[in-house]
Amino acid sequence: MKNDPTAHYALARDIDAGATRDWNDGAGFLPIGDEVMMFMRSFDGRGHSITGLYIDRVGSKNIGLFGWVWGGKVKFLTTEILKCIPKDKPYQISIDIDEKP
Repeated sequence: MKNDPTAHYALARDIDAGATRDWNDGAGFLPIGDEVMMFMRSFDGRGHSITGLYIDRVGSKNIGLFGWVWGGKVKFLTTEILKCIPKDKPYQISIDIDEKP
């Protein structure tokens, strides 16, 4: 998804993302899409779940499974985030969803 944010994606099964706790030197999962490389198409969860997602990003403002979606669509997905705390703004979770004009 990082290499092609303009493609369409679908989740084939539930995902246990507990291993993300050890990713990126303890910072965990890097959200999909940011202000420079926005997620622009679709992600269909097909009713599946992503559980145990770990995100600990210092200085980040858009955190979660998706950080920035522009003109895209995320549907039929359940997420359980184990930890999602930017240390400079505890418990503030924001996702920007912009629509094309």
